[in-house]
Amino acid sequence: MIKLLQIAPAELEAVLATHPDILDAAVTTAKDEEVGEVPMAFVLKRQGSLLSEATVIDYVAMQVPSSSLSSMPSISLSL
Repeated sequence: MIKLLQIAPAELEAVLATHPDILDAAVTTAKDEEVGEVPMAFVLKRQGSLLSEATVIDYVAMQVPSSSLSSMPSISLSL
C-alpha cells in the first residue's frame, strides 16, 4: 500500500484500465517531501486519443471514493 492511500496501486490500475481511452496503466509511488510518498500513474493512451492528465484525474476522482484516496495521483501520459 502507498502511504496516504487506502487503496492498493493495483486497484488504481484496474480503475484506470476501465477508461475507454486508456490502453494500459501502471501505478507506483513518487517521493514527496511533505507526505513521504504519493501515487504516480503512468498511462498509455490509445492511438488518436485526446486524453489529458486533467481528464484522467477527474475520472479517478469519479471512480474512487474520496475516503480511499487522500492524494490524487500524478499522471504521466504517453502514446
